[in-house]
Amino acid sequence: MNPERIKSNAAFQLGWYYRLELAPGLFTPGVDHAGVVQTRDLLERTDAENGGCDGGPASCLDIGLQEGMIPLLLARRGVNDVLGYDRALRTSRLNLVESALDHKFDLIGGMSLQQLPAALKQAGRGPFDLVVFSGVAYHMFDPMGGLAVVRGLVRDGGICVFETTVAFDDSDAMFFNSRGRFTPQGLWFMTPSCVDYLLRFVHFEPLDAVFLSGQPAKGAKPAQGRIAVACRAVPDAVSAGGDEWISAYGFLKDFAEFLDWEALKLKNEAPPVGYNAERKGLVRRDDGSLDIGATVAQGSPLRIDRARTNLGLGDKY
Repeated sequence: MNPERIKSNAAFQLGWYYRLELAPGLFTPGVDHAGVVQTRDLLERTDAENGGCDGGPASCLDIGLQEGMIPLLLARRGVNDVLGYDRALRTSRLNLVESALDHKFDLIGGMSLQQLPAALKQAGRGPFDLVVFSGVAYHMFDPMGGLAVVRGLVRDGGICVFETTVAFDDSDAMFFNSRGRFTPQGLWFMTPSCVDYLLRFVHFEPLDAVFLSGQPAKGAKPAQGRIAVACRAVPDAVSAGGDEWISAYGFLKDFAEFLDWEALKLKNEAPPVGYNAERKGLVRRDDGSLDIGATVAQGSPLRIDRARTNLGLGDKY
């Protein structure tokens, strides 16, 4: 597509979330979002090319699509069964991306995340081999409910890449963004230990994590940043350190509002999606699962390559 035609398109003049290269040297007027660098780092370690139930490319769902960076990256790896979801689809921007890059998005939207499972069931889609849930949870009124919904969309053995804001505190707390003290936008900042526990509670086993430092502590407000975790969907809650409560009281019925455990059994015979969790500095528990709190406390933030906040024409990872 001619660069001048791209620039003259009304959608190009709008506010964009991502900076996408639509022609050589021509990027959409988005913002450098450091969080997506974490997501891309974990996706690169996920064997999406061979993670499908038949050994072929994985079936994927991107929650929080924006202008489609994640589906574009996966398509360039030969992973074409990628469904993009957003509560409000950025239709004109997505149409421009499709025209400029000769790509066709598979989309679903115009509904809340809580309504998505029913829509997917009606369409005969899911559960998926790989789900990306990046930059969404901290905007939700109910992040734990959101995680439960997402768990219901990942088949057992599948991978979820979860990315969100984080408050660097040693507790299991989730800090509310009262008076906008953390950010002008967003509602909740989980601690690393809270992220760890909630993932385990909804039957996700943490495999790998990276984090970014942000604003320092100020008064009663803890330091803040972002975190991304690759986790595997497993049939049961993942206990750690002798914790019997997490699975002892039969919480399965309490999940019924958010997910259908029986539906997940339809694809639970497929082999696990491959993931390369070999990374210096990861702290593991005795059962081999990742200790997110200890990994953050003892580790160093991910080094940011600012170029990876943008999507270049040749980028695959």
